[in-house]
Amino acid sequence: MSNYDSTQLLWDFPAGIWGICGVIFLGILIFGISYYFTLRKLPKSIKISLTIIRLIFLSLLIFCLCNVRVEKKKAVETVTNKKIAVLFDNSFSMHKIGFWKKNRLDNALSFWQNNVIKPKNKNLKIDFYSFADKLNFEGDFSQIKNLKKTSKDAKKQTNFYQTVSKINSGNFNNKYDGVLVFTDGIDTGNNIQQNLKNAKMSLINSNLRNVFIPITTDVPMEPKVTLKRIENMSKGPLNTTIKVNVITQLSNISLNKKLCLKIYDERKKLIEEINIKRQRVSGIISSRFNCNIKEIGLKKYTVELCFNNKVVDSSIFSITGFIPREKRKVLLYQGALDWGTRFLKYNFTDEKYQLDVLFAPSVMQPSFNGKDTNFPKFEKLMTYDAILLLNLNSKQIDKQMEKRLKKFVNQGGGILFITGNPMIAKEFANSEIEKLLPVIFSDKYNREKRLDSASQELLERSKNNRDISYTNFLRKKEYTLKVPELKEFSLTRTGKNSILFKDLAQKKLIIPKFQDYAFVSKIKPGAQALAYYTDSKKREHILMAVQNFGNGRSAVLTTDPLWRWRLATNSEDNSYEIFWKNLVGWLGASKDCNSEWIYPSSLLDNNKENVVYFQTKLSVKNNNKLQFYYLADERKELLHLEPCQKKNMYKTVIEANIKSKNIKLIAERITDDDKVITEAEAYLDFSKEHSDDLEVKMLHSSVENFKPLESIPNVKVVKAEQSLNLNELFSSEKNVIVKKELFPLWHKWLIFIALLILFTGELIARRFFKLV
Repeated sequence: MSNYDSTQLLWDFPAGIWGICGVIFLGILIFGISYYFTLRKLPKSIKISLTIIRLIFLSLLIFCLCNVRVEKKKAVETVTNKKIAVLFDNSFSMHKIGFWKKNRLDNALSFWQNNVIKPKNKNLKIDFYSFADKLNFEGDFSQIKNLKKTSKDAKKQTNFYQTVSKINSGNFNNKYDGVLVFTDGIDTGNNIQQNLKNAKMSLINSNLRNVFIPITTDVPMEPKVTLKRIENMSKGPLNTTIKVNVITQLSNISLNKKLCLKIYDERKKLIEEINIKRQRVSGIISSRFNCNIKEIGLKKYTVELCFNNKVVDSSIFSITGFIPREKRKVLLYQGALDWGTRFLKYNFTDEKYQLDVLFAPSVMQPSFNGKDTNFPKFEKLMTYDAILLLNLNSKQIDKQMEKRLKKFVNQGGGILFITGNPMIAKEFANSEIEKLLPVIFSDKYNREKRLDSASQELLERSKNNRDISYTNFLRKKEYTLKVPELKEFSLTRTGKNSILFKDLAQKKLIIPKFQDYAFVSKIKPGAQALAYYTDSKKREHILMAVQNFGNGRSAVLTTDPLWRWRLATNSEDNSYEIFWKNLVGWLGASKDCNSEWIYPSSLLDNNKENVVYFQTKLSVKNNNKLQFYYLADERKELLHLEPCQKKNMYKTVIEANIKSKNIKLIAERITDDDKVITEAEAYLDFSKEHSDDLEVKMLHSSVENFKPLESIPNVKVVKAEQSLNLNELFSSEKNVIVKKELFPLWHKWLIFIALLILFTGELIARRFFKLV
């Protein structure tokens, strides 16, 4: 706090100093004229005396009119001191010696001493803390330097996001004006995603200025390799293949070291061996293999991770084989007159398949002016396994239809969207229907001529209002049409392995042929492209793609409905029929199994809560008769599952406090006659690593952990090679209070008395000398 005073003389007069000079000059002129025309001669001394009296009177009068005053200012200056907290990461990864015989804590301390510009005055108070699994007060910088001597006692686990939440809330937030955090960004705490959300929310609501300094010193990684995740479906149809994805985490594993996965069945028979190919010594690698479902019931498999022919990690997974329903019920919703309708109708004539055909109203009634959709209600849709949407334009799909289709797929149904018309495909770019599909349509129309002359003939007749009936359409003689040259599907690697293009009886691939195709911009993440076509300009166009959506499946066929392919084959070739039955069977496969366990990985994380779901197709009245258990070391423990928002879906959280290598999930149903039926089973395994192990392995600094926080206004990330000025970030606030006082100099009794004396004195003098 400091004080200072100032005094200033102030006055006001029209035209300033020049106005005063003009008034004085005019007054003297008037005095001279008055004496010049005086009738009586006066002595010179008397004239001078009277002139002086008048000048003094005039001066005093001007002084009063100038409003002369003295202004005194008294200012009080106060300085508000800032207080900041400086946090140093004290976890294991900060103490690991690097290539230059220094660790990350050394570099953090060096940055604080050499790159941070500190204020020379005492207006900034600094407290020091260390953190790892907890936040600890260290006092001054000397205590922080002592952390180097206690590296053996350094905590391995780092709760980075939890620490951010703590310092930006409660008393800590109210105590300080800002915080500097020196850390390598590694977070090995439990439930990291939730901790990240909490950290972001605390930063948004905080008054603190947060400055993060990532310490990115390279340190040698511990040679480790572990299984991270095993992703697989818990159930699979008999005589099919289920894709299993095994994710492996590597740390400082030399490229010349052999690394492989071995998969064994329950009888310890080796069924698959995969050499893990890699181009880096550290990171995460995904390996896929196919598991053939040859038996009915629960089958347990073992995955062994081998490093230089030595097993370093192992885990289990399970798949339940079941017999899929033979019968399929399919709805074909048609938006135009197309020959594919007839061929598809005759394709499903046996008892195992039922194909219902429904045309949009405007197809058979060209002059139709009403709502151009007669799509069934949701209850009716759920009686079908799959829905084929053929040749629809955007006007034939309303919002209600979009909602029903989305709900249908979410609850286990399958949809196939078919269009070979690039103009129509353009209409569905960025639409609600496109959100259900595995591709993004191109919003640009390719104006190349289309070759669908047969269907075009019927469409032209429809425009001319000629009589086109559904019966005539189905009976028209296709053999009178000339079949144009067809193009052939090129199958991707996934397509070649897919059941959709396989004739299991003949053990051969089925390669469809087509005539027209629409244009796709790109495939969505998580979807799989099965077939493509390379045009004359060597551009690849996706023809067919599939994906899982909710509990169901969706697919897109960006060609004509392939009826010309059937027309071009001889009568003994049944490839066309097999392809469509494979496709319909695949689309409706999600409705085959009544109940199943759903989990993101059969290898549970030891460091967080694991959410596991159970889905059932049982009616609502039977759901209250479900019971859930898990077996751990032959102990049967009750599992509490809560209903989800999705119908017939339940969930539970499995924590890593179960003292067992693996567990078996069991869902049972009690029948009306008190019999117990097993609805679904699955084996889950626990990861062998803990949070402390993660800290040892995750020695790569995690700069990515700062990016979700960097967009928040009160967060600043400073690179360790830059300088940091604390004066600019946390400058002291100065508050100045100024008090003004005015003292008028003309507003005095003496001045008014002097004016009165001068005025009276002149009157007396004029009377004395008989001038009046």
